[in-house]
Amino acid sequence: MRHCVTSPSAPPPESTDSETDGIPSNSPIPESGSVACPDCGERYSGRSALAQHQRHRHPLTRIEARAAGTRRSPRQRRLVIFTEEEEGIMMECELRYRGELRIAMRMQELIPEKTLKQLWDKRAQKCYKERRDKYFAERGIIAGASTDDSTEPLSTDTGDGRVTVPEEEAPATASCESRGWLPYSSPGVTRCMSSSCHCIFFIKWVSYDCS
Repeated sequence: MRHCVTSPSAPPPESTDSETDGIPSNSPIPESGSVACPDCGERYSGRSALAQHQRHRHPLTRIEARAAGTRRSPRQRRLVIFTEEEEGIMMECELRYRGELRIAMRMQELIPEKTLKQLWDKRAQKCYKERRDKYFAERGIIAGASTDDSTEPLSTDTGDGRVTVPEEEAPATASCESRGWLPYSSPGVTRCMSSSCHCIFFIKWVSYDCS
């Protein structure tokens, strides 16, 4: 008679889910470790093992935690500080290139630390405009007046010895007469094109005999 003898070196049968208290065979078995699960208190050897445990046992809690971690506070605009020296350079550029286009680009050539966007934002500030107007006023320049090349000249030669000039205004200054323009001092809508004269005039015209 042949007898079946089990070898003592044979491996033990694999445990089932019921033998491991319902833990799937592919799930890490809790062991003494340095990382504890915040929901059930089971400890694991590392964060990767804990993350796998949370995916299987606490999926909703893990999803909520990940969602909370991705929420960010609103991005705050970084305050750009201009030094007194930089603002002084900007004032000089405002005066030197007054009436020209792309003044901010001129400023950036002298203040390379600031971007064009920062210079544009600075020039748009109310306090900066007030300082610029005061800076101009101290030098006898009318605030807010334009000297752009597109400004219409103050006199128009009709070709018959007659020149059209604004109506009911004061006489022209010598500096403007030498340039062929007739500026005036009454309140109006624009100013003389001359760089050395800052008079304003009305758009309404009338003819004067210059002969």
